[in-house]
Amino acid sequence: MPNICGAHTNPPQMPFKDMSYLSRRATFILLCLITVLSAVVMYYLLVTPQLTTNRAWSFFVLVGLILSVGAYWRGAYWARYVAIFGVSLAVGLLNLEPFVSRQFTLSLLLSPILALVLADSRWVILSFAMPYLCLLARAGWSGVYTDPIVIVFTVMLVGGMALARQLTDAALARAEEQTQLVEQARATLAERVAERTRELSVANAQLRQANQMKDSFLASISHELRTPLNVILGSVELLQDEIYGPLDKRQQRALDTVDQSGRQLLSLINDVLDLAKMEAGKLDYTFDMVSVGDTCTQCMRMIRPQAEGKGIIVKLEVDPDVGAISSDPQRLRQILLNLLSNAVKFTQEGGSIGLRAIRVGAVVELTVWDTGIGISADDQARLFQPFTQLDMRLARRYDGTGLGLALVSQLVALHQGSVSVESAPGKGSSFTVRLPVSRPPTH
Repeated sequence: MPNICGAHTNPPQMPFKDMSYLSRRATFILLCLITVLSAVVMYYLLVTPQLTTNRAWSFFVLVGLILSVGAYWRGAYWARYVAIFGVSLAVGLLNLEPFVSRQFTLSLLLSPILALVLADSRWVILSFAMPYLCLLARAGWSGVYTDPIVIVFTVMLVGGMALARQLTDAALARAEEQTQLVEQARATLAERVAERTRELSVANAQLRQANQMKDSFLASISHELRTPLNVILGSVELLQDEIYGPLDKRQQRALDTVDQSGRQLLSLINDVLDLAKMEAGKLDYTFDMVSVGDTCTQCMRMIRPQAEGKGIIVKLEVDPDVGAISSDPQRLRQILLNLLSNAVKFTQEGGSIGLRAIRVGAVVELTVWDTGIGISADDQARLFQPFTQLDMRLARRYDGTGLGLALVSQLVALHQGSVSVESAPGKGSSFTVRLPVSRPPTH
């Protein structure tokens, strides 16, 4: 496989499969203990004059064990099999006569147990057969005598050990296979997650681009519409003032309709432009200390003609201790006028609307209430979404684009305040805006 620099690297070599149940450190310690035990046996043979037959064989076994320990320390896993073979050979050679006693049977289990721990089932059987082959060789291949009960017990025990090891190896193989399948599934899942993440990143980039294009389009089209509309409204105002000659009542009513519709359209364009600027984070505002009472009085004076035209009673309640707050004067008036305009719009003739301003600690509460049609609990969750009308029918009774409350929510958030609503169908509505008295920190 070529690397980054263009050179070719060899694939990594697969290590020898270790069949031992023990860790590498524990296996090394076990091999050292067996070597020490062999050295003790060798010393016993040397100090016992009548035991001279097996000294040479014990010496060779001891040397083989020492070499296997050194080889295993250097990373040779096959050294474990040398140790098993040496122990099996030593057990067979240490028996002085061809008759297997019960005491010697216990020593026959040493090499199968060692093979069970360090190798697989095949080595268990081989380590059991090796001592008997040694006994047969020393007996001239004429036969080995033993107690039948002992040999049956030994065969059953060793066979059970081999079967247990084989079953364990099979279970470990299945577990390893399942682990590999889980790892493959995890790798596949990680690849899918990475792919979906890349797709989401591309989609998010496209959405951001589309949102920027939308904001640019709204800002551009709003500016292009507002310029000729101001010219139209200015010309209508000149005609209403009879600059170009006298007007009869019919012409005056037509100009009033044009003026009213034009100003409504201009208000809509301004709302769209402000909303686009707020979403783009480019809305211009300047915080200053603003008198809440004066602002409320100005807003009520501006909304009163529209309310009185529908026969609606207007009420204003301002707490003398409300004082001033840190706010943008234009944006604060925009908040109150949007709420008051909605109150007039959705209140029937003969009803009433009101504005109440009080101070609660470090917060000023501005409440706009009405006795209008009210809002159901299900519809209240959609109130502050842009371009949302609760009545979406083509022949709906109340006009509008659904931008007023969305602007209120955005402007209140600009002041780091909050807005809430309490309403019920047929019982009117009450919108409460809570604004901090001190200037919110800028980031």
